[in-house]
Amino acid sequence: MRVSEFIKEQVSGEVAKVTPREITVTDPKSGIETVIPKKPQEPGTIIRDKQGKLVLDPETPGKVAADVEKGEKITTKVGAAKKAQGTQGTQGTGQ
Repeated sequence: MRVSEFIKEQVSGEVAKVTPREITVTDPKSGIETVIPKKPQEPGTIIRDKQGKLVLDPETPGKVAADVEKGEKITTKVGAAKKAQGTQGTQGTGQ
């Protein structure tokens, strides 16, 4: 099973660890950790939606929001970042 296939199954989680190279998300029900690298050329974009909530798009390559903090809730939504390239880390740009 590929990591992106596994992430699709994960509906929500909590940011467990933030480092300069990666973000670790934990599924509160199973305790399974998923590591999202902070590499813009690889799939795994984390953006903020218009309400300021974190959204993980496991398939779209892009950046990780710069203001992610430990303990924040995060939701997985495939394709959420496709139209948001260039807006990672912003809160509600109205696009």
